[in-house]
Amino acid sequence: MARSNGARHASAARLPPPGTRGHWPVEAGHPDVNIQVLRSDAPFHVGQLRSFDILSFGDHADLDVVRTENLTSAVHVEQRDQVSMYREAARRLASAAESVEASAELIAKTRKLL
Repeated sequence: MARSNGARHASAARLPPPGTRGHWPVEAGHPDVNIQVLRSDAPFHVGQLRSFDILSFGDHADLDVVRTENLTSAVHVEQRDQVSMYREAARRLASAAESVEASAELIAKTRKLL
């Protein structure tokens, strides 16, 4: 799934709360990150081809960069038309996934089963 609201990548320096075994609890949320579950029975989607991050710089869209990785290297895409295609792919992924609220409920239910 595309990360951080489907279109922005954020790196947080804060540590998770104590007692969470090094992970942010789903219930706590994080102001810069939305988690959405894309169910395994969803129709084919671009996320199955390759993962990517869109590093967005707010009002400076001309500076946005897409980062994709494979086993031995990473590619940074800066061309506006190509960045726009990735942004549209991220939008489609987010719309095909469960809502943020439904995803949090699904994650919480699954955690109880583990």
